[in-house]
Amino acid sequence: MACFTKIGVLILFIHYWSDVFAAGARAFGYITSIVPATFCVGLVTSWYYSRIYCFGFIIYEVFVTNIRVEGLNDLHHAVIHNMFKFLLSALMILHVFWGLKISALVYGVLFKGKYEDNVASNIQISS
Repeated sequence: MACFTKIGVLILFIHYWSDVFAAGARAFGYITSIVPATFCVGLVTSWYYSRIYCFGFIIYEVFVTNIRVEGLNDLHHAVIHNMFKFLLSALMILHVFWGLKISALVYGVLFKGKYEDNVASNIQISS
């Protein structure tokens, strides 16, 4: 499995890179100034750049390049490589879904002027 270490570190890096802006937006979310808006713009920009654009190039390279795992026969290699491609594709589908959710949230905040949390609005608290 040592052949997947480099690409795994690259995938972790592009995922954690955009989380810096998410943490900043959460930390400064209660301040009424330009700082939270700046972090939100950074979050949306870094999300699409890293998780859609850069991650798309990684998936392309995985599909084009045949990563060879040493010490495995051809059947085990094909199973491991195809499973890796399937899992990366599933993660990309989730990124596109979450990106659409983020776009809907940004659209609601910018053009409708309200923030609507569907999960929190459906929960009823009874005492």
